[in-house]
Parts: sequence; structure tokens; C-alpha cells
Amino acid sequence: MDYDSLEKKFEQYTSSIIDTCHNEHKIAMEFKKIHSQKVAEIAFNISQYIFQFPEHKDYARICGLFHDVSRFVQLREYGTFIDSKSFDHGDMSAKIVGENKWLESLPEADLKAILHAIKYHNKLEIPQVEDELTMHLSQIIRDADKIESMISIAEYYSDNDAEKSSAIEMSLPDNEDVSPEVLESLRNFKMVDYSTIKTLNDFKLLKISWVFDINYPISYAFLLDSKCLEKMFSTIKNPSEELSQLVAMAIGYAEANASL
Repeated sequence: MDYDSLEKKFEQYTSSIIDTCHNEHKIAMEFKKIHSQKVAEIAFNISQYIFQFPEHKDYARICGLFHDVSRFVQLREYGTFIDSKSFDHGDMSAKIVGENKWLESLPEADLKAILHAIKYHNKLEIPQVEDELTMHLSQIIRDADKIESMISIAEYYSDNDAEKSSAIEMSLPDNEDVSPEVLESLRNFKMVDYSTIKTLNDFKLLKISWVFDINYPISYAFLLDSKCLEKMFSTIKNPSEELSQLVAMAIGYAEANASL
């Protein structure tokens, strides 16, 4: 399958929505568009260490390109990226890819593997499957999505001149507070639950907590090379000594897993 042709379809689909949305949402949509393209490349890079066959590496890149394709309709129709206030964007992205028949030339089993990976990329856990292709695609896209999101959000908050978007920031208050539930998750080496975040500090720490749900050592290596964890932490307002220690522990966790 020609990846360039799929990129053109992605470009046409997303541009048709961006061109018809409110100006206030265009920053967030362009952010998501770039995010999807970068996730595709990170997924492709990770796949070099996982897959033997070139077509499977291409599948990883395809998963990255289309994993968030429903985000554009989500923001246009609901004005938010919050799934609980709109729809499950993993489910909807898989549905959009299937309905548009962008991948109809693929073998049925391979198509199912790609759609499964897209559908479950945003779930708290992915279901156990016996098929290796499905399993690896699901894990690769989750790693790539988390890595790119951590990098881009860290850069977004580090750039004081960047134009901000309430959709990206989930309309959270920008103060020094950190919720107790967020701290407890970090203490227990667990991902922060979206339902517990109440401030931008919480949101940034949620991103950092994703180090506890990475699947491959090479993914940890890519993450550490970006220095995004340190950059993200530097944008947190007035961190406590305990929080500094917890983030240092999270970085240490990533370093230990990168060397496995």
C-alpha cells in the first residue's frame, strides 16, 4: 500500500473539516494534525526494532497517521477533546477509517489488526490477543502516541510565545495546585486517571505518568532522548520537594526500563 496516497487522503479529510470549523478551534486542530503525522513517524521508528517485514512497519505508520482521525469531527461538533463529553475517539477513529475504506486493499486479517490497534490506542488497558501482529501494532501505537504527546505538550508549555488553545488545555485552571489523587498515582508508579485531574499541573503530571505504561525498551530510549520529561516538569508551577522527588523517580523508572 502506498503510504503517500494515504497521507493525501488524511490531508484531504482533515483539511475539509478544518476549513469549516470556527477559528477558535483551528489552532487545536492543526496541533492534532501535526501530532498525528509525528506519531506515524515515531511508530514507524519503533517498528524497525519490532517487525521483520516491511509491510508490518508500514502498518505501524498507518496506525499512527489515523489513530486520532476522529479528533477533528470531535472538536468541530462538540468543541472539546474530552471523550466523556463527546465520544470515545479511539472507537470513532477506527469507525471512520473503516467507513471511508481507505485501507480496503489490505488483507482482511491485516485490516482487522490495524483497526483493533486504532480502536484500543486510548483505552486504559488493551485486551489480550493471540495474534502477534495485532498485539505489537496495539503496543507500538500506544507508545508512539504517548511519546509524541509528551514531547509536543512539553514544547507547547515551554514556549511562552505559543498561542494557547483551551481545547488543548482542557479549560483547566492554571494555578499551583496538585490534586492528592495525582500525587498518589505517582507514588504508586501508576498512570494518573483523567477523571482526577483538576488543574494544568495535574494535566502535565498525567503526561509524565505515562512512563508507567510504555511497552518497549526502545520506546523508553526515544522518550529519554527527547528530554521531554525534564522539560515538562520545568513548566510546573512551584513544585513541592515531594513532587520533585516523585518526578525524579518517574524518570529513573524510564531509565531502568530503557536498559532492559
